[in-house]
Amino acid sequence: MRIFKFIFTKRNWAQDKAIFEHHMDVVAKSEYPTLLLIFPEGTTISKASLEKRVEFAQKTGLKEPTNVLFPRPTGLHHCLTSLHSGTITHIYDVTIGYQGLKKGQIPEIEYGLVNMFAWGIYPRQVHMHIRRFEVKNIPLDKPEFDQWLRERFYEKDRLMDTFYETGRFVALSPMVTDDGKRKARPRFGDESTVGEIVDVRAKAVPLELLVIWAVLALGAWWLVLPFMYNRVFSSLACVVF
Repeated sequence: MRIFKFIFTKRNWAQDKAIFEHHMDVVAKSEYPTLLLIFPEGTTISKASLEKRVEFAQKTGLKEPTNVLFPRPTGLHHCLTSLHSGTITHIYDVTIGYQGLKKGQIPEIEYGLVNMFAWGIYPRQVHMHIRRFEVKNIPLDKPEFDQWLRERFYEKDRLMDTFYETGRFVALSPMVTDDGKRKARPRFGDESTVGEIVDVRAKAVPLELLVIWAVLALGAWWLVLPFMYNRVFSSLACVVF
């Protein structure tokens, strides 16, 4: 994580501001192309973060989303205002859907490390919805930016509703055809449901999981073998001498 320049924060802007300023200065002065990946939510969906989502909605009077968390705009806003003058021209909004999950399920529970590596329960497909925004069209005044970012997350929430209903994402904006003409893409509710959404999670131990177990067992054997050899050799030495 250090090698890839992860930004470690304390989730307290009074302490995190200096950390962000340092990293943005490094990005601005870098001679190499840089990809800055940020999760505005600041955390993953969990039971604890869902409880905080409810509390925040009640405290602010904002509409509570059902599939995503509220974004924390301060960090992203600081990045944009620090880099927008020629260093960064676009931001990409990525929404990810994992096949096999139903609305209301928590991904890190259903597809946790134990389930994936011990029982072979993992998503067979990962769907991504990507949009590009020009930074020059994004309001950078703090209140307007906060509202802009919240609207994007409400759109993400609707995207996830569609994903859980149909098993795929539906485009939010028009597309450009091969002849250069713009063609309206279907919006929410315009496409028929894609068959029946089935549970695609593993029902039996897959071959790749057996291979992983075999490799782990072989690795454990090679770790234990020297100790066993030393013990046997020491026992023989005692008998001989």
